[in-house]
Amino acid sequence: MAGGRGAAVAPVILVATAAWQLSIDTRALEGSLRAASSLHGIALGGTLVAAAVLVATARRRGPARLVSAALDAGVVALLVVPAAWALSSVLVAGNGVLPSADLARLLVADSGDEAPTRGRRAPPDIAKLVAFLTVNRQGERYLLATSTTMLAAPIIIQTGEPVMARGGFHGLDPILTPDKLAAFVVGWWVWFVMLGDLSFISRRMRADIAGRPIADWVRANGKPVDQALWRTDAPEGRRGMRLYDLRPDAGLVPAAGD
Repeated sequence: MAGGRGAAVAPVILVATAAWQLSIDTRALEGSLRAASSLHGIALGGTLVAAAVLVATARRRGPARLVSAALDAGVVALLVVPAAWALSSVLVAGNGVLPSADLARLLVADSGDEAPTRGRRAPPDIAKLVAFLTVNRQGERYLLATSTTMLAAPIIIQTGEPVMARGGFHGLDPILTPDKLAAFVVGWWVWFVMLGDLSFISRRMRADIAGRPIADWVRANGKPVDQALWRTDAPEGRRGMRLYDLRPDAGLVPAAGD
């Protein structure tokens, strides 16, 4: 490669790859860029030095060993950031249910900064929902029917009462049909049903399509509950969770404190 066309093209490829890599990394890290600056400096600095050596050897036809060493150094510099991303899933504990690489998690652990909130959803405020369901319960077996366990689990933990996760963990388990849900309503098994509580991951897995027959039946046969009675963080008309009352005729009691 010494003095050849490869020595002239290689610096361009190295610098272009480094620039594209750091552009992607910058968008992914968002608020954690300060912690990543040293890592980016190593990657970019190593690549630029390697590119400069390759340019110099291309002009002066430097020794093959120097060209090879510079190219190796540039490739290693390009691997610094991807290697750190891969190590983040090994060195720092993440979400055991949905494991993923997250360089921000590794950098925050090393720098001592507070954990970034990027991409994380705060746990839902269910206190008012639980209070509403409890005060309006009239002997039905289940306090609520949710789309998945994501909303059912914290309510069960907080109240100790049974909650039906009609779609399983991700909303993909067809445990109910509209006819069976109708029988549950008549048999006093469940009267309150939550729609729109699927997580982003569940929607990407098409759980909304899997649960559409139940959702359509609930909308056709239930009455939407005024969100002011059970939510503290959503004005009327906001997209998202909707609570439905499937009782034929019954007045609703506001949650305590309203």
